[in-house]
Amino acid sequence: MSKPGAVPFDPKTEEVVHLAGDMDHGLSSTVRLDKNKIEIQVRYRDFLVTCDLNQIEGAPMHLLWLCPRCRHTSTITSDKKQMSYEPKRLQQFGGELCVEPFKCAWELDSSRDGRRMEFGLGLCNLTLAIDCNIAKDA
Repeated sequence: MSKPGAVPFDPKTEEVVHLAGDMDHGLSSTVRLDKNKIEIQVRYRDFLVTCDLNQIEGAPMHLLWLCPRCRHTSTITSDKKQMSYEPKRLQQFGGELCVEPFKCAWELDSSRDGRRMEFGLGLCNLTLAIDCNIAKDA
């Protein structure tokens, strides 16, 4: 594993876009469906992804990830991919996360980029590995 080098979110130059999940509006009647998740920031080039990690005793870890290329969410589980999480390291990013290479299997929007949608040619296929909260092309 390499040295930690995740770049923190800079509100002066970057925008946060809330795509899914519960937002805390400060209302007492708000029901949080995601209260057991751990939010971890992962940097990929100039894209900052906040992943949701769920750890339930006796079950594999589940990581909900947003692909920076096609913007679809995927679940990565520790029974299919080697994954490690260390909450005491890189605490400013939610803990240290490492995941072996994984591939996005979503289809790209063919109207946007003109890709063919047959024989698997329209798949995103972005392959990344996460090493100390930095996603890198694999």
